[in-house]
Amino acid sequence: MSEKSIELSHAEIQAIKKAIQYLKFKCEETESVLFASSPHINSVLEKVLAEDSFGAGEKDFYDKKLAFEVNQSFAMSKINRLAAEESRKISDEEMKAVLKEYLYPYSI
Repeated sequence: MSEKSIELSHAEIQAIKKAIQYLKFKCEETESVLFASSPHINSVLEKVLAEDSFGAGEKDFYDKKLAFEVNQSFAMSKINRLAAEESRKISDEEMKAVLKEYLYPYSI
């Protein structure tokens, strides 16, 4: 896959970052799990965090255990609701795989 370069203002970087964070950690819609756990969305988030002037401070935030635990609980609940809506059981292995991508930029 070829890479493209674009220029974004600081305000645009903040907007993209906030939209992704909302999708991952605030949006209640179960259908958003597909996007919240997308490696492509995570790649965009990784790149905007690297370019953000507040990136170092945010890295410290993502290292905080309490914030991780709150967001992990939210994500697991949403994934389980999606599985229930689809009338299927999610295995522990599948949950771990989805959570790993979903919870980025937190580390599991």
